[in-house]
Amino acid sequence: MKITLFAVIMLAMVFVKSWHSNAEYTVQGNHWEKDETVPYTREGLKTFTKALKNEFEELYKLQDATAMAAKSTPDSVYIHQDIGILRGREEIRIGYQKLFDSGKASVDVEILEETDTGTLGRGYMHVFVREHYFDKDNNKIGVSKVFLVLKHVEGGYQVYLKSEMTG
Repeated sequence: MKITLFAVIMLAMVFVKSWHSNAEYTVQGNHWEKDETVPYTREGLKTFTKALKNEFEELYKLQDATAMAAKSTPDSVYIHQDIGILRGREEIRIGYQKLFDSGKASVDVEILEETDTGTLGRGYMHVFVREHYFDKDNNKIGVSKVFLVLKHVEGGYQVYLKSEMTG
């Protein structure tokens, strides 16, 4: 009985906290912030992810591992089939440098799906993409399926989680 009572109390506390913290937000639609600084329509998500895609491809061409890592949150996790689990910007920077050193000179990102998500709370979205890699002579050298969780930060988004399976 003590465990059941404890579970009911904990559930009630989570509900009250959730209700209180979301009270200032719009209930309908995908409004993540009061000032609507993030995409809140299906078309807004598509436009935003296209801009992110273009930025990622351009940064990748520069082969600047530090700039790539800076697009991640400080506590970000990057799970890569070939290079392992990378935690934090420094490990992610090293991981990107390994990718660049392997001959992957550029990437073409194909967006498969972008969705706002409430599973992690307001201000997150997840994106499924396919990344096509090319060498310096523009020969295709690989493809990866990628799941991303993006976290809203002031001025845009940063990668919170990236999980990549190479093929």
